[in-house]
Amino acid sequence: MTLLSPWFLLGLFPVVAVALWVMLRPGRQLAVVGSLALWRKAADAMDRSARRRARLVTASWLLLLAGAAAAVIAAARPVYYAANRARRIAVAVWPSAELGPKARQRIVAAAAVLLDRLAPQDRVQLLLPAVLGGATDWLSPAETRRRLASLGPLPVGAGELAMPPADGDASCVYHFAPAGTDIPAGPNVVAIELACDLPEVTIASAGAAPLPDERVQLFVGLRNRTGGAVSRDLTIEILETSEGRAVPAGSEQVVLDSPRARVEKVFELPSAAGVAIRCGGRSAHLTTRAYFVRRQIAVKKVAMLGPDEPLVRRFVKVAPWLELVADPAEADLVIANVEEPPAGIPALLLNPRRSPPAWRRGEMTGPLSLGKADIADDEVLRDVSFLGVAVRSVSPWIAGDTTPQKRLLNYRRDALMLRTQAGLVGVTRRIYVAFDIGVENTNFSMSESFVLFLANATRWLAPAKDEQVRYEYLTPLEAGPQPTWTRVLGPAPPAGAPGVLPWPGIYKDKAGGLHAVSVFGLRAAAPKTPAAEAAAVATLPQARHLAAPRETWPLLLAAAMLLWLSGWAMRLR
Repeated sequence: MTLLSPWFLLGLFPVVAVALWVMLRPGRQLAVVGSLALWRKAADAMDRSARRRARLVTASWLLLLAGAAAAVIAAARPVYYAANRARRIAVAVWPSAELGPKARQRIVAAAAVLLDRLAPQDRVQLLLPAVLGGATDWLSPAETRRRLASLGPLPVGAGELAMPPADGDASCVYHFAPAGTDIPAGPNVVAIELACDLPEVTIASAGAAPLPDERVQLFVGLRNRTGGAVSRDLTIEILETSEGRAVPAGSEQVVLDSPRARVEKVFELPSAAGVAIRCGGRSAHLTTRAYFVRRQIAVKKVAMLGPDEPLVRRFVKVAPWLELVADPAEADLVIANVEEPPAGIPALLLNPRRSPPAWRRGEMTGPLSLGKADIADDEVLRDVSFLGVAVRSVSPWIAGDTTPQKRLLNYRRDALMLRTQAGLVGVTRRIYVAFDIGVENTNFSMSESFVLFLANATRWLAPAKDEQVRYEYLTPLEAGPQPTWTRVLGPAPPAGAPGVLPWPGIYKDKAGGLHAVSVFGLRAAAPKTPAAEAAAVATLPQARHLAAPRETWPLLLAAAMLLWLSGWAMRLR
């Protein structure tokens, strides 16, 4: 027996105190006297033993006290562990784009064969890609089947999906993945390959680059996935403005005359806000469409100093206006983690050893909830929210006599973020963050607001730069969840697809900016064994004795209510 909340047992002390009071309090004693003058004499005539016999503990009091004790013990949540024989397995599902629009049916049909072989007392941990929530708690086979029934395809290749590790109690991990997927090998890992479903001709690659004469050169690579010759119509459309409609810009019939062949085409088009490529009529499959948007970007060189922070490095690589360089002397700005940046170069300082001028470090404190902090109205923190952000430990900055820096984030009277005043002659732009941004110390670096903060910070640190014209696209994972985007061009996602990631197309954000989402490079293979057959013959681990926790507080609480009602009923009779 284990108590989940043992501190509630302190409530037994008041119950014991009441029980002692009931047992030791003087009872009511009756004596018949002839006059009031004889009262004292009658009371003195009663010895202690007589008074002690008058202290009666009735059955109603016992029921009430027992009910109070049962309620206190119920609040402590006692748990006992019932041992039974059962299996614990993990089922990893890869609902990638290679499975096609019927991904859900393929997954459910194959997984049902495996789940039907389990007993009702067996437990399953469902492993999903990180964008779909990651690992679940332990589920029954029936609950796992219901979860899978609502799982649709993602516009992401299997090679890009990140799968969480299985719980240590799982005896075996079964991966339901598209054929050809690289599954992590292991002694207790079983790969069940699902059939892929890609069109006969797909857009394998595409690119667009501006030309000096205000035109754009478009490159398209098509792949034949059949065993014979095929032909497809390749259609190009342009979006002249963000508010305009798609205008046809060219069409050509492409012949792929050999099996598994690849054909490359180059087009020159008028400069446009967006470009759409469609292969094969009105097919809505994501591999038969590609999109680009035009951007004018001021590319800035950035160097990183100090311990490597993977999330920051990934942002620098993905941000189209940043170019990572090794030498800080060549950089337009520096991101320094703990280290001191070179003099004269704009820098973002993360948890620096040296305090900003006129500031000093305070005592280490934490944890802090930054949702309660004072946030300045500043372009560095534009659209940045700290609700739900926590910091485990931080040594804030305390102001001296003069404070040449502007406070960006204040917690009470101390500063957690600062920046130099803009426009000061001879002052290098700096942004200071007082706390370690590692995931062990804060969840800020895991939020969307952290990306916005880095984008605002890098633009503010190095604002002046010549702009370049680029035609770009994002993958759905790079774009991430964008509930505020509205679709401008492209078909809607197929029925059943989760609305977590944007489907390929051209989108407009709230500010009117255009964003293109495309998917290239999907690979398809044939499974060695049909998925249903592989699931039917897959080895199941032996059932083992597992201690299942069972809480008894509902029974104790019901007993307490019954005892209280019985006790009060006896007292009121």
